[in-house]
Amino acid sequence: MASRLGTLLVVLLVAVWTCLCYSGVDAKSSKYACEFSNRLCQWQARYAFGAAVIGDMAFFHGGILSNDPTTPVNNTAFEVLDLRTMAPYVMEVEENRTLATTRYRHHLVVWRGKILAVGGQQDDASGASQHVINVLELDINRRRWQLLKQFTQPGGAVAIIFDAAVVAGGQLLVVFQSLDPAGPQRMFLSLDLNSKEVEHNYNLVRVHKAYCTQMALNNH
Repeated sequence: MASRLGTLLVVLLVAVWTCLCYSGVDAKSSKYACEFSNRLCQWQARYAFGAAVIGDMAFFHGGILSNDPTTPVNNTAFEVLDLRTMAPYVMEVEENRTLATTRYRHHLVVWRGKILAVGGQQDDASGASQHVINVLELDINRRRWQLLKQFTQPGGAVAIIFDAAVVAGGQLLVVFQSLDPAGPQRMFLSLDLNSKEVEHNYNLVRVHKAYCTQMALNNH
């Protein structure tokens, strides 16, 4: 159990580190000029988007427009790149107004050939940014979103923010922060993608200390 938990922690911590690294990149200042004869340059420049790879296809979704940082990208379509030919195209997706799929700073992961959108932020009717704590599922063939799991904010002064997500063995592992006036906590949960039930919910710091203690005992 300790070994399996340690492996999951390593995967999750790498995911968090990757997100933090990319969040520090100023995507609005392009390092290279773009040749507009290249079809890739016809895509909308964006940052804080989600990305996932299925087979030889890379999918890009949402984010914020680079030349207008107050405007999220409309999420009724994916920009897709064929990694074999480097040919880009747009994949239209059926709009679902009830799910509010237009979002940014979210995470895309793949499960059974489907794309899962985890957490992120979206703008409300007044333009104020709101944190999203649900999981959406996109059927690539039907090109339709559906809700896979909805989480609930604790309410009051406490807020939940999803930081990173990865799929491992039918489990969606999510690192999240619990922003509490008494002090923020970094935690992770394990969601069974078949039953849609949360199997585990851990305080990351406590688990790390327990794991290190167990490893120390095992080495004696």
